[in-house]
Amino acid sequence: MKLDIWFMRHGESEMNKSPHIIQGRSEHVKLSEKGFVQAEKLGERLLKEGVKFDAVYSSPLIRAYDTARIACERLGIPKETIVRLEGLVEQSHGDWEGKLRDEVYTPEVRKQLQKDAYNFYPPNGESMKMVEERMYSFVRLYLFPLQSLLFETEIVKKAEKVLEHKLMQKTKLGRFIAETYDFAKNQVMNTQKENSTIAVFSHAMAIKCLARKIMGFSPEMAYRFRMSNTGISRLEYTEKGWFPVSLNDAGHLVGMEQAEFTPLA
Repeated sequence: MKLDIWFMRHGESEMNKSPHIIQGRSEHVKLSEKGFVQAEKLGERLLKEGVKFDAVYSSPLIRAYDTARIACERLGIPKETIVRLEGLVEQSHGDWEGKLRDEVYTPEVRKQLQKDAYNFYPPNGESMKMVEERMYSFVRLYLFPLQSLLFETEIVKKAEKVLEHKLMQKTKLGRFIAETYDFAKNQVMNTQKENSTIAVFSHAMAIKCLARKIMGFSPEMAYRFRMSNTGISRLEYTEKGWFPVSLNDAGHLVGMEQAEFTPLA
């Protein structure tokens, strides 16, 4: 079993052109003219490379959905088949959205971020941890439904540790139980499609939080991790776990000027 998941950021939005203003979720912000072109170039690249998606998911925010719609049109995928999910939206910056970045990110706020970026959240907003958990819940529930239902609970995880303990391997009964469990788990894993290629259209910080969870790098690096508009972060999952194929691949935009990068989300 192998899942090939293509996480793609939306094209440039109108607010991406104003990096001095905190965007956050900003639900009604649309793509800029350049953003529409970027989405078309993304679709052209996917078509040229012969990519075929078995399913397409998108954040319902208009800038992400329009990117998905335009790219999928190039691939001949009907827009009606794009599944829009609230769990794929951008990190909420709560009361800070629409405010000037320099006024919000005071020296005191920056100190709090440096101390614990993972759990820090704006007033009425979300922390990286909250976004990470929301995004990974999508991965578990929509991409691995049986695995999530049967093997992702805390009780089962504790039971697996018991089965892996060396004392279990000392008795025939212990070995039999452990081997039976492994067989059952493999059978469930094998019921999933042998090879599935999934498209997920989302947002910069949402994708970076998920990548942090999967790859295990520090929360501080998530703020420094560049995520270009329509950049592709491709991750494969097999029985042996996660394997990153590419991060922020925006080769289809060579020659196009990118929106200014801001280290803070």
